[in-house]
Amino acid sequence: MAADAAIFYGVAGLDLTLFSRTQGSMMQRRFLGIWFFSFLLLAGCETTQPRQFAPPADYVPLEGLRIESRLSVVEVTSSNLAEEALKCVPTLHTTSKSIQQLAGKLPLAAGNTTVLGHASSAHQFMVRGTLSACLRRSEARHVILAADALLDTVNPVGVSPDVQDDWYKQIALKLAQSGTVKVAYAYSSGAASAATYWLGMGQHDGSTLFYTYEFKKAGAWEPSTYGLVFRDRNLASISETKRGGVGRKSDFFPFRR
Repeated sequence: MAADAAIFYGVAGLDLTLFSRTQGSMMQRRFLGIWFFSFLLLAGCETTQPRQFAPPADYVPLEGLRIESRLSVVEVTSSNLAEEALKCVPTLHTTSKSIQQLAGKLPLAAGNTTVLGHASSAHQFMVRGTLSACLRRSEARHVILAADALLDTVNPVGVSPDVQDDWYKQIALKLAQSGTVKVAYAYSSGAASAATYWLGMGQHDGSTLFYTYEFKKAGAWEPSTYGLVFRDRNLASISETKRGGVGRKSDFFPFRR
């Protein structure tokens, strides 16, 4: 063996000993051995990268966007749940644990709602009891509400159901396009009930509709400052529903078919 050769070998726990014909203290040799082993250990570790998903590609185009009177609902069982879920959220897998677990719980207990989603989809698949519905988002990143989602918020009193449905569709369309809209319900007296609707944009309120309401005397409001102005000779008043003192609604599941 050459006189300047150094031999690295032998592991005892975490203590590696470097044998060498070069003179030096045992402490120095032990230090070098531990350092070298630590280097090998760190070099051999892999850094686990968080799984990346493609951004959603199923936003609904604004052009030709249509608002329905109510969300379409489908009866689901353990046999067709996966098929219906994939129609709404294409990036889900039929064998995913969430679908299998939900199938085993059907029908859901009264009052319970389960929502399935995926990072690569803009949509949410909702199930209550044995009924399912798909909540979609527009390419402007806003929830697309059905007209009846505005029931029990700020509501006109006295107009026919057809008129109310038409007004709600116009409001829902504005919300899907821009996330907010100012509405004036104008009375024949010249006064108006002014309402503002907007959709939450945060992580926890992204599917929540907020609203405020105030009465405007004749001459105290300007129609051009409102996105929508509704007039009907039968409009008598406005009712407002508040939850916990705040105007908001987040449960858009269709209770009727």
